[in-house]
This record gives sequence, C-alpha cells and structure tokens, in this order.
Amino acid sequence: MPGNNRASKRQSVEINGMIYDRQGKQLAKCMLRNISAGGAQLELLQEVDVPKDIVLSLSREGHVKRTCEKVWQFATVLGVRFKVAS
Repeated sequence: MPGNNRASKRQSVEINGMIYDRQGKQLAKCMLRNISAGGAQLELLQEVDVPKDIVLSLSREGHVKRTCEKVWQFATVLGVRFKVAS
C-alpha cells in the first residue's frame, strides 16, 4: 500500500457502495473501508480496471454521490480523492 501522506485523518468504516463511470454506467460494487474529508479507500468485490474519473454512490438508492479521482489501485483496493464541485 502507498505511504500515509494524507492531509486529514481517515476514519475506518464499512459502507457498501457502487462505482459508476462519468456517463452513469455501473462499473463495480465496492466496500468503503475508510474515509476522510479529502478521499477514501475502496475495496472492490472483484478486480476491475477503474478509470481515473469516477462517481461513487454511497447509498442504495444512489442519492449520495461523490465525484472522485482514482489516485492508486492495487488489484481490488483503490484510493480515491474527492473532487470539489465546480
């Protein structure tokens, strides 16, 4: 895993999520493993090559979504940075 050079502390969680591409196509189910103000670590249920820009849904109904940038990926685990809405 990459070193810890985060700007804010991460909190351990276990939240089911879904990863979508920018056009809204479902790419993979995931588990949110930890989260901070600036990003999160996700664990995929199966290995998928996740694109750089994604949308992460954190609710079953898809009402809670965050636009993210993939920072790193190692097999089924990836780190994402939350993008600021413009």
